[in-house]
Amino acid sequence: MIVRTVDGQPVAEALTEARREIGTSSSERATRLLSYQRLITGEPDTPFKLGLARADGTPFEVTLTRRTVSTAPQFVANFLPSGYAYIKFNHFQTPVDKLVKEALVKFKDAPGLIIDLRANGGGDGELGLKIGGYFFNDKIPFANIVTRTGKPPSAFFGLYKLPKEFKAGKKGGQLYSQPVVVLINEGTGSTSELFAGAMQEQNRAQIIGTQSCGCVLGILNHKRLKDGGDLAISEIGFVTSKGRTLEGNGVTPDKTIAVTLADLQSQRDVALEEAEKYFKDLKGEISKVALCNFIISLQEI
Repeated sequence: MIVRTVDGQPVAEALTEARREIGTSSSERATRLLSYQRLITGEPDTPFKLGLARADGTPFEVTLTRRTVSTAPQFVANFLPSGYAYIKFNHFQTPVDKLVKEALVKFKDAPGLIIDLRANGGGDGELGLKIGGYFFNDKIPFANIVTRTGKPPSAFFGLYKLPKEFKAGKKGGQLYSQPVVVLINEGTGSTSELFAGAMQEQNRAQIIGTQSCGCVLGILNHKRLKDGGDLAISEIGFVTSKGRTLEGNGVTPDKTIAVTLADLQSQRDVALEEAEKYFKDLKGEISKVALCNFIISLQEI
């Protein structure tokens, strides 16, 4: 349905107020997401009224009750009806590295793998490196760090030095060698963007969806304020191994798939459909190459 009003207020006005309250963020996509979140946030068990329009245009009003939403890790791994493997998780948090590893061992013979990072806000960068390493048979450049001063970054009052270059993978460490598609959207942020960007630059995955959030912050220390507040300043920035700045820009898909109202109303996942089509087309290209090579070998005989 289409949202027309929020607690009796036209949605455009409500969004304008929400934007004014949260200010600007890393990107327009981040600002939009935070604005939507601000619209529905409130105390648990309080009512929330939406004025909606059905697909046929008729009005519909519903009163919802706010609930506390769990941020516990969620993980899905299965075979799609098409025979391709599918993995989706919402955070790079323990034990997702173990779960992905187990899934890749199970899926090792699948003709294609779809990793769904849509609405994955990121998490532990070390886990991102670890999971990225499962797709390579050697150590590869994953991302670089830049600082305001140009000096190597450090944490814990300078006691711990961070590397300026992150690498993933090791000799013989590849768990899955078949083609990969990574799905992203504007809710894909932080470590998810580092992962998608590295897989794209290493030509290890086709990226499908919409441009990611561009929310790749490097906060080393949170500072407590006298009034009980918390001050977080991004002290480091992340760029891809080829020098692309992710903060504010995000990852641009190899194939952009915009979500339409008609797709939502018909419950179509067009990005997922495009991923399956990519594998089928790739299989066809490989078959053509194999046939050409076979013909050439016959001619040589």
